[in-house]
Amino acid sequence: MCHVVVFLQMPRYAGAKAKLPPGVMARRQWYVVKPATIVNSALDFTTSKTVKRIWMACPDLNYGASADVPFTQRAGQVTFSVPSLQYWDMVVVEY
Repeated sequence: MCHVVVFLQMPRYAGAKAKLPPGVMARRQWYVVKPATIVNSALDFTTSKTVKRIWMACPDLNYGASADVPFTQRAGQVTFSVPSLQYWDMVVVEY
């Protein structure tokens, strides 16, 4: 059994008259502003089940390949960190 959690961070849109920061792509009269990367975000949750494995995949790390996420579990509290979030991350918790 597993749970899948998807973390999303949406890009901002700026009008044609907005001052454009570096790294902005022009699309017609609107500009897509790349979201800031969130790094090493600590997360936790409570469960009565024993977690066997936590892994994640995202397009911004390892070319989208999945990677194991280190975690600790004590007295039903599971703690782990998401190394990076720019657009989306998929985290899978296996029991």
